[in-house]
Amino acid sequence: MPLQVLKFKAGIVKDITQYASGKNGPYFIDGNLVRFRNGYPTKIGGWEEDRYYFNADTENATTVTGVPKEIVAWRSNSDSVDRIVIGTHNHLYMLNADIFYDITPVRKITSNLTNPVVVTNASTTVTITDADHGAFTGDFIVINSAATTGGVTAATLNRLEGYQITVVDDDDYTFTVPSAATSGVTGGGTTIDITYLIGIAEGVGFQNSDPALGFGVGTWGESTWGTARSATSSTVSLSGTQWSLALW
Repeated sequence: MPLQVLKFKAGIVKDITQYASGKNGPYFIDGNLVRFRNGYPTKIGGWEEDRYYFNADTENATTVTGVPKEIVAWRSNSDSVDRIVIGTHNHLYMLNADIFYDITPVRKITSNLTNPVVVTNASTTVTITDADHGAFTGDFIVINSAATTGGVTAATLNRLEGYQITVVDDDDYTFTVPSAATSGVTGGGTTIDITYLIGIAEGVGFQNSDPALGFGVGTWGESTWGTARSATSSTVSLSGTQWSLALW
């Protein structure tokens, strides 16, 4: 049989059989990452990475903090804009026009603190003094109106993403900044506000459903008094953080 030119028609047809598409077209019956130009199939161009930003900072791409647990998307009736809300194990974000907005509920705000910031020369650890702060290790705080302290810039202290803290006692906690201080100073300013996001006390901040290891788990009489039970034998789980998101 002499060679023949097969002139397939542009487009992919899925609503007839393969035999019919070959007989009547012939048509293409399947494809992936393909587009048609001038009647011929060509590959789609390379992938382009989506970049997202935090609040008004459109120069430094970012990602969400925490492990995503729940996502809900919708198109607003008022402005026809697509939005996505993402709940991670320690934050709640809204994605709007490639911008992340932190909408994690606030537990409390302490206003007008006077010089609560302590930094140590050559250290990246910052200590904050706020009497009866009520926070737990793993919670997040956001500082506002702090001045440059010991070489740690105001922009660093007041960054919109905030910081995850380690509690020292009822009045003090620490967090880590990217660059070390250049001197040891107590200061920060006289009108500092600190926002405390909901956290451990509200059930936010647990990445996994971890096994409980205390008294009462496992079988009766297992192990000895004062000895933690093994994770494999635990029959009780401490639930990881979950969000329940719904549209109204």
